[in-house]
Amino acid sequence: MPSILMSQNFMRKQKLHFDNLDEVLKSSTSAARKGTQQFETPPEHAEALCLPLPRVRPIVFDPQCGHGALLRAAAVTCKDGAHRLLGIDIDPTASIPDFPSRWHYQRDVIHADCTKALPLLQQARARFDLIVANPPFSLRWKIGQESDAGRAVAKDSTLATFEIIHSLLTKIGEGMMICNAATADRLLVPHPLYSKTWLRLDVPNFFPGVLQKMNLAVLYFANSHKGSGPLLLTAPDSMPDTIRRALDHPARNRDMLIRGYTVRKSGDTWANASSFDAVQEEWRRLTDAEFAARNGWNIKLTAHGHITTYLTPFQNLSGQVPVELVNALSKIHGQHPAALVVQRTSRRALLLAVRGNIWRVHPEVVAAVDAAVLAYNAVRAPLRPLNRVQRLGHLDEEDMIKCERPPCYGFTAGKSYPMESETIEGKKVELRPHWREKDEKEDVLVTGQELLLRIQDDHKKWHGFTQYTLGAEQENERPEDYFHLLSELVECFEIPEVPDVAELHPQEFAMYQARMRALEWN
Repeated sequence: MPSILMSQNFMRKQKLHFDNLDEVLKSSTSAARKGTQQFETPPEHAEALCLPLPRVRPIVFDPQCGHGALLRAAAVTCKDGAHRLLGIDIDPTASIPDFPSRWHYQRDVIHADCTKALPLLQQARARFDLIVANPPFSLRWKIGQESDAGRAVAKDSTLATFEIIHSLLTKIGEGMMICNAATADRLLVPHPLYSKTWLRLDVPNFFPGVLQKMNLAVLYFANSHKGSGPLLLTAPDSMPDTIRRALDHPARNRDMLIRGYTVRKSGDTWANASSFDAVQEEWRRLTDAEFAARNGWNIKLTAHGHITTYLTPFQNLSGQVPVELVNALSKIHGQHPAALVVQRTSRRALLLAVRGNIWRVHPEVVAAVDAAVLAYNAVRAPLRPLNRVQRLGHLDEEDMIKCERPPCYGFTAGKSYPMESETIEGKKVELRPHWREKDEKEDVLVTGQELLLRIQDDHKKWHGFTQYTLGAEQENERPEDYFHLLSELVECFEIPEVPDVAELHPQEFAMYQARMRALEWN
């Protein structure tokens, strides 16, 4: 669409700072040729166009809000008022105007490129009961969808907005969108979502005083509408009073025209603003380095050196982080790194969280974990080489174990098998001297933590190896298929060598050895 000259007291073309123009050019393939194509709706026209909207409008959202003309109109034309007016706009001066109202309302604008912010709302599973929109005309946007080649698909800005609005509506949600009538006929009427449109108003020459006439189409849609087609209206001219008269009948009879559920009372609404708030915070985290430095860490340290974890509202709502990783994150909360590196499972969970490029981790945490792992490895190294039985205590570091001679139940010599380790509550009954009658003996139940090693055989059956024989009740509670003693594992499997202190720290070992010899001579 060529540039349009118009009366300044009727319509104001949106102006962008040059640093924000870069964002538009990146997201649009035609913005440099056509400009932003964003024209704000005059307040009188906006109020007239909002008449057929639902009676109850507690939360209203505009994906390209500009200076909030449509949001304000949606609030002032509703007898019950609006409680939150929410918008997105790339213009840093965009805002929702203050206006006299007997209702308490809150106004929030995310100053962002909508082609990047709207997908975040989708990821956060945002849903709104009422959306109003006046998207830029005739731009090509790369938003929301991916092609087979993995690149964003460019779409007409009107079509892209039309599709994304419907994805953000609740089941009972409604919306209104202003667009070029020719674009609506070419792209929207054939679209499957057009069946949800219950009213269409065509306004000829909506911008009086311009060099090129342009007819607008105003679409009203409801997610629950199941009609065969919209009621078609045409306003004789673009004056606000004319539009009001044209919309008077459908506004009063909307419950009959919408062949589906319509919102009649505040208790019917489904939407809340938590997803919008989460995206607003996430956008600040992505674009504001100072904010991210203060509030951007998923994992950081307290003043006492303990780990504290935090899942952002956006991460909670989007569900992009797998549940198992969220659970692993919660398990390290409140723990000290030195305590988490002792056991293999918690140590691996800690290292995955800190080094796995999943979470935003404060550098202090990385340094503390590295120091804890180094200290643990130094402490756990034996002072002298260990025999096969002693090396069993180090098997919890291994994922595989090699069979030396088959123990006659599903294993093959020379083959390695998956192995897992677990600490269980061990129980055994021992015959011990009676505490009072020394010449008599009694059965004593001995309990404590015990190492259980489980190995999977050729038939995908699990074998559990323990120091003492488990009771029938314990075996029934366990997931393993067979149970054996650790002595059988020592006999049949290769037990890896464990490096001692002399191997791991030769210089320190030699130094302390020299000191010990010096003490012996003295």
